[in-house]
Amino acid sequence: MKKLTQLLTTRPKLLLALAVVGAAVVIARQRNRQVPVVPLMDEESEEALALAKAKLNETELATRHYMLNFVVPLWIGSGLLDWYWHRKTKIETTSGTKESIIHAMMMSEAGVAVMAGLFLEVNAGVLLLMLSAFGVHELTAFWDVAYATEHRDVKPREQHTHSLLEMLPFCAVSFMIIMHWDQFLALFGDKRKQARFAIEWKKVPLPPAYIRVILAAITGGIALPYGEELVRCWLAEQKGLVGVDTPLYVRERVAEQKALAA
Repeated sequence: MKKLTQLLTTRPKLLLALAVVGAAVVIARQRNRQVPVVPLMDEESEEALALAKAKLNETELATRHYMLNFVVPLWIGSGLLDWYWHRKTKIETTSGTKESIIHAMMMSEAGVAVMAGLFLEVNAGVLLLMLSAFGVHELTAFWDVAYATEHRDVKPREQHTHSLLEMLPFCAVSFMIIMHWDQFLALFGDKRKQARFAIEWKKVPLPPAYIRVILAAITGGIALPYGEELVRCWLAEQKGLVGVDTPLYVRERVAEQKALAA
C-alpha cells in the first residue's frame, strides 16, 4: 500500500490517466445501455425512444466535433510550442541530433494514429493500431525526457508542454474507444461482437475543407519545424558543437547521479 501511495503521489500523470480510463469505461457502459422507456402508450414509447436516440447521436456528434476541432489542433499547437522550447534551450549545441531524432519518432508515432482517425473507418484493427501507437509513443517520450535532462536545461514550462503532448493523444484514443465501444469490446474477446480488422476508407469522409486545414496545420506546425530542428542539429554536429552549451549544473547533476548509482 505504501508503494502504491508513493507511486501515485510521484506520478500524477499516471493517476490522471487511470481516472480518464475509468471515466471512459463508465461513459461507454452508460452509452451501451438501452434507454428505459415507460410503456404508457405505444406511440409515446416510440416517440420517447426516438428522442433518446436523437440525443445520443447529438452527444456522439458533439464528441466528434470536440476531438476534431479542439483536441487535434491543441496537439499541433503543443508540438509547435515544444519545438520553440527546444530552440530556446539550444538543442543543437546541447543534446544534439539524437534528441531531435527522438522527437521525430514521437511525432511520427502520434501522426500514425491521427492519420488513421482522419481517413480510415474505425474498427477493432484501427483501434489496435491507435492503442499500439500510443503505447510506443509513451515509451519514446520517457526515453526523450531521460536523455534530454542529461544534456540540457528542461524547464517546468517545457515539462508542462510535454504533459499535453502525452495526454492529448490518450484523450483522442479514449474518445475513439467510446464512439466505437462495440469494436473495442470485440478487440478484447467479447463473443457477442464481431471484431473487424479490414483497412477501409471512411464510408462518410470528413469534409475536404477540414482535411486540407488540418494537413496544412500538421505540415506547418509539426513537419516543417521539426525538420528544421533536425537539420539545425545535424549542422551543429558536423561542426563539433554538440554539448558545448550544456549548463555546468546539468553536468554536475548527471555526474552526481552516476556516482550515486556506481
